[in-house]
Amino acid sequence: MNYTIHEQDGSKVAVLDDPHAVIADVQTALDLMAGIGWDPSGPCHKLLLNQSNLPDAFFELKTGLAGEILQKYRTYHFKIAIVGDF
Repeated sequence: MNYTIHEQDGSKVAVLDDPHAVIADVQTALDLMAGIGWDPSGPCHKLLLNQSNLPDAFFELKTGLAGEILQKYRTYHFKIAIVGDF
């Protein structure tokens, strides 16, 4: 997945560039987090996603997908923000 790291005032945020890339499972979320955390430009521990980068199942809490993904990000001290038309 393609992402861009933006830096301002010493704070880095990775932004997922592809609106069609979907984080459909926990392993994909972990792979993205690892790629961003070990980026050659230096470590980054913040991610900005668009609503379109997550499957509908993420927003249906009974599936448990949101809980699994968000727990992994929390465990590794990774901040995540999801923007969209909710």
